[in-house]
Amino acid sequence: MQNTDLSSPEVRKAGWEAIGNTAPAVKLTEFLRKKKKESETAERSAEWKTRKQQWINAVNALYTRVEKWLKPSIDEKTVFTEKKDILIEEEHIGSYSLQSMFLRIGTETVELRPVGALIIGCRGRVDIMLRNRSVSFVLTEDDEWKIVGPRPDVRYYPLDEEAFGDVIMQLMQ
Repeated sequence: MQNTDLSSPEVRKAGWEAIGNTAPAVKLTEFLRKKKKESETAERSAEWKTRKQQWINAVNALYTRVEKWLKPSIDEKTVFTEKKDILIEEEHIGSYSLQSMFLRIGTETVELRPVGALIIGCRGRVDIMLRNRSVSFVLTEDDEWKIVGPRPDVRYYPLDEEAFGDVIMQLMQ
């Protein structure tokens, strides 16, 4: 049996060729760095997908709350609701479909429109709009919906049934 010096580059290259491959062009450390980066990228991608799904669920839960708060008016046919798909594009998360909610009240239509999940200082924002007026709802890090108060002293107020009614009346005046 012949003793072969495996440290020789020529021997390693011949060995690679014998198994049908060409010798690797990168060193092991470079290869391992690349694999680590691919793994981190996959993990970040999974995190972004999770965050996007949590955002979609939170918006749908908000709409369910709004419909519950408006149920007596919906039953009386003084408010009509409708949802329409919109396309949102965000860095890292990519493009995704979500719904805007429309509240038809008399001759006017109020829209609850998701802005996105990647908002500084919160986990997402939905704007409630009528004509050229709007109020923002934000999803806090504690998964609570809050109303953003007017500038310049921005404050957050709990979003509950009474506060939601106040927002609707303020927009419609």
